[in-house]
This record gives sequence, C-alpha cells and structure tokens, in this order.
Amino acid sequence: MKTKIYLLLVSVSILTFVSCGNSNPPSTGGDEMPAEQLVLIKMTPELQEHVFVSPIVDSVIITDINSYYCYKLFYGDGLVLCNPTKADSIYSDFIQSQFQLLGTSPYILLEDGYAIIDWKWRHFHPLFGAFRGIVGLEAHLWEYRYDYKTAYTTNAYYANGALENEEYYLLPIHWNEITDLKHIWGIEEGRKIEKPEIHYINCTKIEEFGDFTTSIRNIRIKNRFVIYDSVMAEYSLYSQDKEMYNNCVKEIDQLQSMYVETLNQMIKNKYFDK
Repeated sequence: MKTKIYLLLVSVSILTFVSCGNSNPPSTGGDEMPAEQLVLIKMTPELQEHVFVSPIVDSVIITDINSYYCYKLFYGDGLVLCNPTKADSIYSDFIQSQFQLLGTSPYILLEDGYAIIDWKWRHFHPLFGAFRGIVGLEAHLWEYRYDYKTAYTTNAYYANGALENEEYYLLPIHWNEITDLKHIWGIEEGRKIEKPEIHYINCTKIEEFGDFTTSIRNIRIKNRFVIYDSVMAEYSLYSQDKEMYNNCVKEIDQLQSMYVETLNQMIKNKYFDK
C-alpha cells in the first residue's frame, strides 16, 4: 500500500510539473498534450565512446517565483544514469527486464556527426529530457513548499523554464562495460564536461518533412500515454495490457526508424542550419 501511495504521489507531481510554468508557456497550437520532441546531439568521439552521467539530484527549487522560469538543482554525492529513488528503481528494473540495453550504446548515429538517443534509453540519459524523480522526494512528501519541485527535466520546453546549473560528467568506461544501469559512481570517478551541443525538434516537424502514415501523437492517444517520454506511462500500460504494450513497442520502434531516415534527409538538406 505504501508503494502504491508513493507512486500515485509521484504521478500527480509529474503531471503538475508538466502543467505548471511561466505565464507564457510554449504554444502547443491548441493541442491539449504538449508536442513531443527529440533531441539531436552533436557527437564527439569521447562523447560517443564514454558513459555520460549526471550527479544525483536531491532537490529542485524554483528561484524565480514570479515567473516560474528558473530552476536550480541541488546535487547529492554520486554520479548516476538515473536517480536512485524507489520509483526509478521499479522503472529501471522494468526496462532492464524488457530490453537488452546492457552492452549497447544509447546513441543512434545520424549524418554530419549528429545522433539521437534511442527511446529505450530515455530513462538513463539525462539529455533525452524525460522527467526524473527527486531523491529527496520522500523527505518532502508531507512538507508543503511552494517553490519545491518533485520532478525535473533537462528539456526546458516541458519544464517551461531553464535549469540554472546543469552538470554532466564522462566516466572512464565504455557503454559496453556497464553491468548495472542503477550503479552509483563516486564524483571523483567522473570528469566534468560542458553540456554538449544539442537541438530539440518537435516530432510533428519531422513528420511533416517526411512521408509518415502515423504519428507519435496517434500512438500516444491509442495507448493512453500522457507523455511520450514517461516511463511511468509505459510501465502502467504494461501492467494493464501486455499485448497492447508489446504492439506499442513495435510501433514506436518503427516510428523511430522513420524518424532516423527523415532526420538524415533534413540534415542533408541543411534544415537545421536554417
């Protein structure tokens, strides 16, 4: 029962975090659901080769109460692929049981040195922009703080605001050397780096450029996903209907392959230079 209550609170917190923001949030063109986005990363040899992590996040504070625009992260001691919360542990075990991620890379390489993050890795790569729970959440469950957030994302579009102090590290190990996606490394084991060059693009823009017979929005509605990058939604679907979940995975895999093909054409046509 305690676990169910906790997951419910996390669910409410994440939905609240999506809906709250500054007085002028990004327009969704009348769509009740926010537009899905992919992140394009400008790759370097070391970024492609070495494991990319972020520090454990203990809490997130809104630093500009009037505009809800700026967020500050408070870090704990340790480097991780995902925050070690109870909910994240459940989702991590779920993902590892469904997909053979160990020994693989999260990146799908594109033309001109770009890459996207495979959607199956979205829980384990901070630049994907998926929502992450806060390690200190349990300590604040019953403490009302108008400036305190229970989840965060590195995608400013979803957060309706920017993070003031993002930190990222590279580990001296390769992706195929990871034995546990929930492992915690010491801060001293990583080398702090600047945030890579990234570009977020709405999936609708990709679909408009290519010849698509379906869309991530249609898949999301059909499978009752609140947001595409939410592992919580995926876990919920699996728990309710495994056959529907397996079909959904196939659909997203096929759609991602189409995205890759179309993105390569967009890059060749200098779309992002414009």
